[in-house]
Amino acid sequence: MAMTYFASDGNCGDAEGLVILDTSDWTEDEWDLILSAPDSQRVRIAREISSLANDDQLVLPGLEQI
Repeated sequence: MAMTYFASDGNCGDAEGLVILDTSDWTEDEWDLILSAPDSQRVRIAREISSLANDDQLVLPGLEQI
């Protein structure tokens, strides 16, 4: 099955591996971590940041305990 995403800004493309997360509670430090991460690590780091609400013991490299 072919999966394609279509965004309101006109972008579209292959949706394989597409991850959608609620980032409304992310801090500036968390965004800085995502933006400075290599492309190959962004999904993993984004999932870890999003799971912080469920596991406040998790400390990501580059961030202090939240």
